Amino acid sequence: MRRSRIDLQNANPPVNHNTTRSPGDPQDLAQVAPAVEGLLDQTDWSDFTDGLEDVHDFVHGRVSGDMGNIGTAAYDPIFWSHHAMIDRLWWIWQARHGNTNISTELLDVVLQPFNLRVRDVLNANDLGYDYAAAQGVVPIGGTG
Repeated sequence: MRRSRIDLQNANPPVNHNTTRSPGDPQDLAQVAPAVEGLLDQTDWSDFTDGLEDVHDFVHGRVSGDMGNIGTAAYDPIFWSHHAMIDRLWWIWQARHGNTNISTELLDVVLQPFNLRVRDVLNANDLGYDYAAAQGVVPIGGTG
């Protein structure tokens, strides 16, 4: 078993312990699959983002140990895989539905501390990222 020390003396309350992992029964996470398919079928950006947050929170809530705690979740290596999948779902949704129905008042919101606007980060490829395409998914600006 791999573990790492979490030493966050400035946290309130301070955290000082070895990472804990308790992934639970994998069948619990299988409940997410139907929700994801329905989520990707949403055509309205607002409905999609609300549903994506629900899927995100569901996974965090089904995994105990440090992954299930906001203050320590990033110390569990599965956290990074989980968030990469959330980003990939966003990419797939964009490939299916585009970015045209994102609320215009959000497009110029500055994302601190990066000093980028929302409109600057909408295309994963522009940020140097790419995802394996699912069957029938064509990246924005791609040919498949």
